[in-house]
Amino acid sequence: MELRRLKFLSRAMLLLYKVASSWITEIAATASLLALIRLHDPVSRANARMIIKRIDQDWYGQYEEILISGEKKSLRARKMLKESIMSAEAIFAARPYFMSDEFSLIDCVVAPLLWRMPSIGIDVISTSEVIANYAQRIFNRPAFKRSLSEAEQEMTELVK
Repeated sequence: MELRRLKFLSRAMLLLYKVASSWITEIAATASLLALIRLHDPVSRANARMIIKRIDQDWYGQYEEILISGEKKSLRARKMLKESIMSAEAIFAARPYFMSDEFSLIDCVVAPLLWRMPSIGIDVISTSEVIANYAQRIFNRPAFKRSLSEAEQEMTELVK
């Protein structure tokens, strides 16, 4: 079980790296002076790391459970993941990006999960207009589109 988890985490981190590296250029090209200052603010960096760790533990943990477990555990994990994301609807509504007024690495972590939700039988996008608007804002970014593999591009029909 531990080896499967390590393989999954390795794939997740490679995906995150792929998406993040593609988007870093876009972030740098569109960053305001305030965003550049905040990148060097230790409190903001610590907050971002804490949020990413929480997303990884809570949401990606459930996502992993869905992928590797049997049907009964998978149903429970689907329900918990959907409820957890839906409970964050106010966070998605509060600002244009996830807990920020500007696009950040946190959005790079959330976007791949939202993109894959329909492929695992979870539909939060049609359930919540707020989350759908957030998702479309991220999915329409040129860097996000460039980061998709062929298999991920085929998921487009599920997302629309």
